[in-house]
Amino acid sequence: MILHILNRSAFGSRVPDDMASALLPGDTVILIEDGVFTGMAPDYSRIETVRWHALREDAVSRGVAGRMPDDVHLVDVDGFIRLTAEATSTISWF
Repeated sequence: MILHILNRSAFGSRVPDDMASALLPGDTVILIEDGVFTGMAPDYSRIETVRWHALREDAVSRGVAGRMPDDVHLVDVDGFIRLTAEATSTISWF
């Protein structure tokens, strides 16, 4: 499984589009920093063959923690570390 780390919002960057075109079934995405806003964009978090997560601290600080879709799971820093350890490789999308 590849872990994709995204820190850009779909509402102001094309980076999430580039990431979406690289996703493979079974991959995992973690949204960090302004990337948590991408979790609110239905075109992205609805890619069903991918597991979606958002860093809780970033979602809370940006006021979207309670508004994330059900398929975007909030994780803390320990969860982020666990996802990284489970991944065969990581790709950072900045």
